[in-house]
Amino acid sequence: MPCPLYAEFCLCTGKSSKRAVVVNDQIEIVEMLTGVYTFDHRFGDAGIATKFIRIVKAYVEDPEGFDSNDYEETKPWAVLDKEERERK
Repeated sequence: MPCPLYAEFCLCTGKSSKRAVVVNDQIEIVEMLTGVYTFDHRFGDAGIATKFIRIVKAYVEDPEGFDSNDYEETKPWAVLDKEERERK
């Protein structure tokens, strides 16, 4: 059955929980969040999905310090187009 809603990318997360991990050769208890994702390959390859996940990971790890301007991929198309024209 056709669906009127469409998503290029789907990200699902679980509940965060405390886990023991090794940090600088020491065992520490840290909050961890599990997640799975899928995307529609008609819109690109795994390289596109990897860039998106890197940005999401940075935001989840440090929401207060996150700056979308640090990522070329988050610039609006108009800005990217303008920068390309200025380079020529």
